[in-house]
Amino acid sequence: LLALVANTTGMTTLSYMGCFFIWAICGFITGWLKYGGLTSFQHFTLRLLLWMDRLSPWNYARFLDYATERIFLYKVGGGYTFIHRLPMDYFASLEADNFSKETGLFARWRLRYYLLPSFLLLVGLLLSILKLIPFAFEDSYLRNLHSNMNKGRYPKVIVYSEKLLKLNNKNARALIYRGIAQKELGNYQQAISDFDYAILLSRIPRELELYAVANRGLSHLWLRNYKQALQDFENALKKSKKNSIFQAEQLTNRAFLYNELGNYEQALSDSNKAIEIIQIRESLLSAYALLNRGRANAGLGNEKDALSDYNKIIELSNNIKTSQNTSISELRAFTFNYRAYTHARLGNYEEAIEDCKKSISLGNKFNSAKKPQIALAYKSCGFVFALKKDYYEAIKNYDKAIILDPKLGEAFEYRGLAHSKLGNPKLALQDLRRAIQLYKEQGKNSDKQRVINTINNLQ
Repeated sequence: LLALVANTTGMTTLSYMGCFFIWAICGFITGWLKYGGLTSFQHFTLRLLLWMDRLSPWNYARFLDYATERIFLYKVGGGYTFIHRLPMDYFASLEADNFSKETGLFARWRLRYYLLPSFLLLVGLLLSILKLIPFAFEDSYLRNLHSNMNKGRYPKVIVYSEKLLKLNNKNARALIYRGIAQKELGNYQQAISDFDYAILLSRIPRELELYAVANRGLSHLWLRNYKQALQDFENALKKSKKNSIFQAEQLTNRAFLYNELGNYEQALSDSNKAIEIIQIRESLLSAYALLNRGRANAGLGNEKDALSDYNKIIELSNNIKTSQNTSISELRAFTFNYRAYTHARLGNYEEAIEDCKKSISLGNKFNSAKKPQIALAYKSCGFVFALKKDYYEAIKNYDKAIILDPKLGEAFEYRGLAHSKLGNPKLALQDLRRAIQLYKEQGKNSDKQRVINTINNLQ
């Protein structure tokens, strides 16, 4: 029965053996009380009283020899009795006297009076067990939660998080882990709700609070809520320890955000600070810091420096050890995408197209939540074909990018330019106006102004 319970509930061997041990103790106490427990207690009390008054040794095997050497007498009326028998005679006479007076209903009520303490003790034990069993489950759920999180099994992370939250709906760790799983599955609003609730808890540890704030910032980032994302990253940075890995992570996150907003100088500064803290080593964090620096250099026109960083990432990614292979694939897909864009600007069109194909191939292995990232690869492919003046092929790639990510403003902007080159001003204006709307919603003011200037030139 215990094995069946363990298999169906996810309990570990240690957990259900602990429950078995508790039930065994409960059964032992119940049996002891039912079969002579009260008599045994009285006997023990008698021995203890005699021993404390130094009237009898604790070891009964020596009692007769001891009594032979020293006979303790007590005068009762005109005769004498052994003093060590007085407590026993007292208990016996008391019981005989009381029970001789009790008949019928009164005797039954007295019996219940004696059984009441035992009953209350059993109730207390059962209540304690009912409280202890959930803790055994909680320990099992936490272990499964950590294991599945490390392996990137996010649906199972959500399952075990919800089991923990049924035991305690204010479990900050369960809320944060479920939020991270929702974020990785592309459910960014649900993730933000979990992080918000976890942060509001009054007794959340400081480390967990910072972890929740940082991940909420990432959720806002993927929703292109750049203002809220920036606030979270900066709050996490203010409270982080100087030169810590956590600080480097937040600098890397903020650098990514600055690149999205076109603030390349600030992105470069944050990337360099992060690299200075973590050094160049075979880790995902180091690789993403290099990726951000490469993007910033490309944005500032330093294409050769950008290519150097991208090449270094590809080299490092072959040796990065992680339990989540999808993380490596995602990193490489990002890198090939941005390297393709840089190759195109340098006129290396064949290398650019090859990198685009690699990025798309890796992206197709992602789950549906990663569609916006695959869209970036199609946008880069469209950019390469546009530079080659193959506008029809460019538009095909922009179409695919927009289907995957309808909020990708750059895809609308570049497709509008391609339509303009093909002599379709109506379609061009339609796409460019949509790009302006998206840039405005996302707070990309410099990009918005650029498209406005483009429209003015076209008209």
